[in-house]
Amino acid sequence: MNVKPNTQELAEVGKNLGIEVVILDEKDSKQYINRVIDIFTPFKITGHLSIGKETLTIPLEGNEFSYSKSLALH
Repeated sequence: MNVKPNTQELAEVGKNLGIEVVILDEKDSKQYINRVIDIFTPFKITGHLSIGKETLTIPLEGNEFSYSKSLALH
C-alpha cells in the first residue's frame, strides 16, 4: 500500500480520541470517494467544498483541522 504522509498521524489521533479509523488502499479509497460523489452529487469537487447552489464555501487550506467548526449545525 502506498502510505500517504499524514496516514500515521491520522491513525494516532483517531486512537487517542477513541475513534475507529480505517486506512483504505488506493483502489478502495477511489471507489469510496466515487460512491460519495455519486450519492451527494456536489457541484464542485476541487478547490472549495460545495454541495448545493446556496451553500457557503470555505477554503480547506488553513482550515483543515477546524473545518467542521465552520459548518452550521442542522
